[in-house]
Order: sequence, then structure tokens, then C-alpha cells
Amino acid sequence: MSDAIRESVEGEIAPGLAFFSMSATVPAGFKMLGHSVPGLTIEIHKEGRSRTEGLSHNRALDLRTGYATAIFTDQPESWETRAAADNDVELFTLLITKEWLEKADLLTSLLAGDGHLSTRYLAVAPEILRKLPVAHHAEAHAPLGKLKLEALALQILSGSIEALQSDLPRVDGRTIKRVERAQERLTMTSLADVSLVALARDLGTSTRQLQRDFLAVHGMGPIAYVRLQRLKAARLAIQSGEATLNEAAIQAGYASISSFSRAYLNSFGVRPGHFRKR
Repeated sequence: MSDAIRESVEGEIAPGLAFFSMSATVPAGFKMLGHSVPGLTIEIHKEGRSRTEGLSHNRALDLRTGYATAIFTDQPESWETRAAADNDVELFTLLITKEWLEKADLLTSLLAGDGHLSTRYLAVAPEILRKLPVAHHAEAHAPLGKLKLEALALQILSGSIEALQSDLPRVDGRTIKRVERAQERLTMTSLADVSLVALARDLGTSTRQLQRDFLAVHGMGPIAYVRLQRLKAARLAIQSGEATLNEAAIQAGYASISSFSRAYLNSFGVRPGHFRKR
């Protein structure tokens, strides 16, 4: 395990409210065992993919980038996480104790859910993903950084509690497989030539359901998802020096550097020349 974990950090944001973040290169089949204290655990995949299985309850799901698991329990809970494939995984875990929830007057409503254990899976908005300090630990420990992190934690907590209290269905394996098939088709097609109607028909579903599937799994529609993935590929090409800004813009499907730069700024919060200048 020590060879797999490149860097990790944990810190207290406020009494009863803490976080743990990890960046790891994990081989296929890599496992981690854990034991959770009573309270709320929110695990967000910032990058990569893994599979989590509960040892004392029936919970198994492939977790991927932009996807979170919110688990509330009033009893100690054991779990196991294993890697789905050779991959770099970045996790951000928010830990809220049972006492903190009680002081915030949230415990009663959570206990009214599915008994002693409640689990929900939810999409995380891209703007929240960008703010998670997995790779910027020093900032998270500074006084101002802690204030920002506490505000972010409360924002994540709010959405997670709403999900735990809702009766929304979990994303099932068939939905995930349908989305993966759609992703394969979309990555091989120019955005100008994409027809969601034809794609949905080939997958045996409707355009509306396809949109819902992508929103459930990725928190965004299919076109927005593909654009983001192509922007991520462009970012890697620029950072590594494998492509100029103009080449990266063309590869990402943009007709001009200005339109590429605007999309890049909206997605990552910096302009595409930022890393090259540094």
C-alpha cells in the first residue's frame, strides 16, 4: 500500500468535521480495507475509478470521476475498496461525526431514513470538483484555506443530505453500461456530426433517457461530457508540450483559439497558456 499511495493528507476543518485526500497509482485488484466511525462519510472521486464493496451490508458500485458516495451510519461500519483497473485515482473524503450532525440538528432527519445505514450515490458538479484541494494540500491547512474548505464542505454536505433524504433510485449497472457504450460512440465522432437521436435509437433508448443517464452518472449531458473529456486531453497535451495551443484547439474540435480558450477557462478556471507560461 505504501508503494501505491503517492501522497495523502488529512486535517480537521472544524471540531467533528475533517477531510482525507489521496492521490494514488493503483494496480488492478488493489484493495484497501477500512472501518468508519458513526457519522456521515462522503467520498468523491476526483479522477480515476474504483469499486467499493461493503463488508457488512450489500453495497457495490463502480465509482468514477465526478461521482460521490454518501454513507450515513449510526454504528461502526467496515468497507473494502478495490481498483477496477490500472489507474491513477484521486479521492476526496469528507468525514462528519455523529456528534457534529447532532449539534447541527441533522441527526434526527438522517436517522429517519433507511434504518441505521443509508447510502446514496450522487453526481458532483464540475465547479465543486475543481475546488477540491487534493493536489494543493498546503493551501488547505492555511487559515484562509480552512475557511474556504469549510464553506466547500458545507456545500457538499448540503447536497449529500438532500440525496440521503430523497427517494431517488440508485444508478444501476445497466445505466452505467449504456452510458459507457454511448461514450465509446461519441469519442469516435466529431461533435459536428453527433446525432443524439440516432445514438439513442442505436442504444435502444430515447434521447430524453440518454440525457437522464448521463446526468445521473456524470452530472452533465452527453455533449457537455464529451467536450470536457476533449478539453482534458488538450490540457494534458499542452502541459506535456506535445501540442501547441493551436494544435490542441483543433484536436479538441474548436475552430479558433479564442473559442477554445473561453471553453478551457470555463472548465478549468485558467487559460490554456497558464501552465506553459509557468
